[in-house]
Amino acid sequence: MRGHGTGWYPRRARTSGGCRGGEAGFTLAELLVAIAILGVVAAVIGQSFIVSAETARQTSQRYNESHDAQVASAYLANDVQSSIGLSGSACGGAPALITFQRPDSQGFASYFFNASGPSGQISRQVCQSDLTTITSSTPLIEFGAGAGNPPVVTCDGGACSTGTAPKVVKITFHGHNLVSGQDDFTYALTGAVRAQQADTAGAAVPFASLVTLGSSGRGIDISGGSLAVNGSIVVNSDVFNNGTLSCSQLQLVGSISGSSPGCTGGTTTQLAQGSPDPFGGLPQCPQAAGCPQGAGPGANLNSTPSGPGVYHDVTINTNAAWPQGVYVITGEFVVNSNVSLQGVTLYFACTSYPAPCSNPTNNQGGSWNFRSGTVTLTPVTTGDFAPGPTSPGISIFMDRNNLGSTCGKSPACTAPNGRPYPIFTNGSTSVTGAVYAPAAQVWLTGGGSLSGGIVAGSIRISGGGMTIGTP
Repeated sequence: MRGHGTGWYPRRARTSGGCRGGEAGFTLAELLVAIAILGVVAAVIGQSFIVSAETARQTSQRYNESHDAQVASAYLANDVQSSIGLSGSACGGAPALITFQRPDSQGFASYFFNASGPSGQISRQVCQSDLTTITSSTPLIEFGAGAGNPPVVTCDGGACSTGTAPKVVKITFHGHNLVSGQDDFTYALTGAVRAQQADTAGAAVPFASLVTLGSSGRGIDISGGSLAVNGSIVVNSDVFNNGTLSCSQLQLVGSISGSSPGCTGGTTTQLAQGSPDPFGGLPQCPQAAGCPQGAGPGANLNSTPSGPGVYHDVTINTNAAWPQGVYVITGEFVVNSNVSLQGVTLYFACTSYPAPCSNPTNNQGGSWNFRSGTVTLTPVTTGDFAPGPTSPGISIFMDRNNLGSTCGKSPACTAPNGRPYPIFTNGSTSVTGAVYAPAAQVWLTGGGSLSGGIVAGSIRISGGGMTIGTP
């Protein structure tokens, strides 16, 4: 086209589709493909956020539970380290996972599993020696697994036994997986006795046949007669020997005096500190399994009883079999004839029973005098006083605050209440379970055998010849 002016101007060409040049866009097909790809990418990103949130939630749960487990393990390690034995009872009386007897009359520490709906909790309670006065209660771990998946407790890799002092205690439990909904995460609380270097001043040997717990005065007082101990002797105070004493080893905190000091046939070692009560972990009646129901002082008994129960003064004048079980005696138990009590444990309490003897410095509870005849006594076969893998069982158990009397009987000396110290005066005594009188002085003036050993506040020998322990 010719225009006005000096030259020609070319005609601008049209683009295909009728659009002007530089204004090309996406087709509908391209937009649909792009939207589909964006949807896939958004779904992947969204799923990653969901997984990340679930993982963070689960990680937070695991972190909190593992932190609680560390705190709980510190409690457990301390209880295992300081325990003098496991108890069959628990603080407050409720069933517990495990209960530790604490030393020096510090009471007990119990671990409980509390299930509430789908969740569970492990808690710890500390109580006094009566098992009813709670001094502290601490929730330790809150975890997802409930009653259907309770914790499992092991001692030294196996079952836990009352009266033993395990070196390693493990509580294993399951956590609930918030993602899978399964109880598939396992925790283990472990408490162990720390290995210690040998004490150059000596350390009390385990399972001694004779242990006296009194920390002052004469733990063993031999004014005459002989005492033969098959095994070791541990004395938390002094030894006086004017008679004959034989053993494999004598360990004591205090000194030795008398005309015949030392232990014939054995070594003598000075202890740096006293021995703990080897039966301190056993519960007393009425908490112990197998104890009878009833209250003191109980009725007097001069004939064969109909069964276990609570009795006051008991006198045996004829030989007759007694029904097996635990007999609580709040007065004096006197034997004047031959008698064989098989499967019987004698528990000597105060007249306040079932309350324990309350004042350890002036308690004159039940005691015994095996005066004449042949006496055979074997412990119960079931319950807390029965024999176990490391225990001969308990044939005679005195309340831990029961002194029995305030003077010995030889035989003219009697206490103000007319009761003697617990005393073996006959010449033919055979007791296969342990004699446990941790606060009392036990007199040995006759003969016979206490093959289950003896744990007492102190021992006095004024004649005869007694054998303690099993060869």
